[in-house]
Amino acid sequence: METNGLGSQGFPELKNDTFLRAAWGEDTDYTPVWCMRQAGRYLPEFKETRAAQDFFSTCRSPEACCELTLQALGMEVTMVPGKGPSFPEPLREERDLERLRDPAAVASELGYVFQAITLTRQRLAGRVPLIGFAGAPWTLMTYMIEGGSSSTMAQAKRWLYQKPQASHQLLRILTDALVPYLVGQVAAGAQALQLFESHAGHLGPQLFNKFALPYVRDVAKRVKARVQEAGLAPVPMIIFAKDGHFALEELAQAGYEVVGLDWTVAPEKARRRSDGWCRRCWTTLGHSVILPTWAMDSTLIWTQNTWGPLWMPCINTHVCFDRTELTHSPSTTTNKDDVSRRIKILELEFSIWFHVWKIFALTLSSFLASAASMGPLSASSPSHRSSGINEYIL
Repeated sequence: METNGLGSQGFPELKNDTFLRAAWGEDTDYTPVWCMRQAGRYLPEFKETRAAQDFFSTCRSPEACCELTLQALGMEVTMVPGKGPSFPEPLREERDLERLRDPAAVASELGYVFQAITLTRQRLAGRVPLIGFAGAPWTLMTYMIEGGSSSTMAQAKRWLYQKPQASHQLLRILTDALVPYLVGQVAAGAQALQLFESHAGHLGPQLFNKFALPYVRDVAKRVKARVQEAGLAPVPMIIFAKDGHFALEELAQAGYEVVGLDWTVAPEKARRRSDGWCRRCWTTLGHSVILPTWAMDSTLIWTQNTWGPLWMPCINTHVCFDRTELTHSPSTTTNKDDVSRRIKILELEFSIWFHVWKIFALTLSSFLASAASMGPLSASSPSHRSSGINEYIL
């Protein structure tokens, strides 16, 4: 029972649960828009803060932290400006696995992350849900072996071909570390979880099914079981495998409530491919829309129009901003207000089209019901039209 505006865990009562209801496959009054990549790294204010201290000093503060699973495993990690995470001593040989700490102890090393989640949940004051996240095993493995970002992942893929047993051993270690870490996020206040398999596109179907998919499935299965064992409320889980369009059917059956699409997948084709596999998963399908700040308003509207009708009530937009655009140069027209305005345009368009399609669906359903009550269509009736349109009614 909730009292004084506090939930059962002592957190402020959630005032806007639309995203969570959509993720569970429930009907919503409007389309929730989730804008990722809003960490603020493109903002001048964030850069000024960073100038005073290194990245990980900032992150270790509960007030502002990032997910550092690999550092907790014993890997030395540095954040190189303009490059991202870098590992001075990457894994090269099988014996290097001995350097890693016990994965069961990783969660205890990341207490400051859990503190940050709890603090964030409190400060959100129930305005929106809080989403936890982590990198998936294969993606984490690539950083550990490549030593950082890579356009080819040649070193990591060499492990898969030449050291398959060691590769599976490393992937199991990472999975064993991720499970308590994600459960800890839920215990700390996360109301949904997303697993990022950001480097899925570097694997073809065979390698993905052998070295990535089994561990993605295992994470979902074990996290859900551990959350239940801990007496915590279940949370929806999201899987986003960038460029993993070749595995849509497999991801739909991987145990996640939401499957994220990137910009390489046509939503209408994803619906056809997934129909009959995991309806709840795909009716809450998330999609990553890459929209630079210089996109015209008409482009934002056109992008939304490609989504189609009500089969996708949960929209996940990955709005990526060019950091160099946010300057104080007189010649630069893009600024924070413009970014905010474009996001509001996107939200408004989704809201308008959601209600347009809702009215259309209800009207068409009534029409089809009336037609059905009149008996079978005559031979001259365009029966193929009604069956084609009816594909959009869920």
